[in-house]
Amino acid sequence: MKFSVISLLYFLVVSFGEGAEPLKRGLRAVEGGVSPDGRYVICVLSTKLDEFVDQVDEPYHSPYLVDLETLSVIQRLSSVSALGGLLGRPETNVGAKWFQSSDRVVVWAKTGRLSSKYQLFRLGKDSQLTVEALPDPKKQPDSIFQGLEITNNPGAYVEQISKDGEKMLVKYYGYLPKSDAFYRTTKGAKFDYNSIRVVYELKAGKWAITSMASPGVALKDDM
Repeated sequence: MKFSVISLLYFLVVSFGEGAEPLKRGLRAVEGGVSPDGRYVICVLSTKLDEFVDQVDEPYHSPYLVDLETLSVIQRLSSVSALGGLLGRPETNVGAKWFQSSDRVVVWAKTGRLSSKYQLFRLGKDSQLTVEALPDPKKQPDSIFQGLEITNNPGAYVEQISKDGEKMLVKYYGYLPKSDAFYRTTKGAKFDYNSIRVVYELKAGKWAITSMASPGVALKDDM
């Protein structure tokens, strides 16, 4: 069963994968939730319009992986919160971006009014998603983040995935230069705190950071 581009899709789950918890509500596909091969979809439980997000039951707190061929729930992604920092609704607090090969998916979630974070999952032969670790650019020595400080609304999202699935462009936002930073803006350019670009590349089966940059930022030694 295949779907065209979908932002929200409502359907009833008629069967359940082995080990999956029973669900009595329908689900809604999140934005970007359908895999390119049409086999899987990332969903959240459909809520009532009169419910507040901080009052929804525990099953609503996470998205689910659903098999579109059997309309069965395969797995609950308990490491991702659909509560949006108690703002918004599960239906709009989570989104996904699949790799073209359908063997990996990035699931992002709001963590506040403007904040967000993401996780990368790899799909196994058993149709189970496992978290795939990525190096933290904020902990890299001599990185641009060493000269930046966090604001009240930080976040990150995967903006682009290469067709071969071996590169990802991640954008971080919500950081400002420190007053004593060894990074400063390039002459004639303005620092864009919503565009800190980190490129990940898959090498020998592991993800590595290959570049970090931001428009208008340069090392003082380079000036």
